[in-house]
Amino acid sequence: EAGLTKLLRLLPPPWGAAERRYLAFVGNDYHRKGLDLVLEVLTAFARGGRKGLPETSLIVAGGDSRAPLYERNAARLGLASRVRFLGKRSDIPELIAGSDVLLLPSYFDAYANVSSEALASGTPVIASATSGAAELIRPVHGWVLERNDAEHLARSLGEFLAVKDLEPMREAARKAALELSWDRHYREIEAIYEEVAGGAK
Repeated sequence: EAGLTKLLRLLPPPWGAAERRYLAFVGNDYHRKGLDLVLEVLTAFARGGRKGLPETSLIVAGGDSRAPLYERNAARLGLASRVRFLGKRSDIPELIAGSDVLLLPSYFDAYANVSSEALASGTPVIASATSGAAELIRPVHGWVLERNDAEHLARSLGEFLAVKDLEPMREAARKAALELSWDRHYREIEAIYEEVAGGAK
């Protein structure tokens, strides 16, 4: 609730509207994180590729020296009213919590901490199979792209936008995040060490 309130303050009309779905893209390397795919898909949606689905607003958070180029490209594609570049932020967790979904179509990402933050906030995730976040995602709270291209991202995003009630997905995401606690992580590592030590005897 607080995250959404903050998001709406940052996104005056036409970006901010209660009936929209808010998409979040977070990263400091726009190309590697797949922002080009996101813009391509949103362009297709804006041109009538997915009729009957909610309107969307995309927030792009994170620093990149090529950000002005991406921003001009978004405007050239007709997305000026749908995409907002926020630059580097210190309130990423709040922005993610206020968003309806995190988009992570990374070409490569060993592990994206932002995906754990999203799940903890109850925000579903759409991630590429080449992202370390993919191993965290289950169908009850997100999508893993079969292939990291615009076609598969559009399909998954379309399926997400068609979901009328997001609360079950949000609850599933929060539940999944609990299983990622550091205590559990340490216990699993300890068990692995014990198993390896036992096998060495």
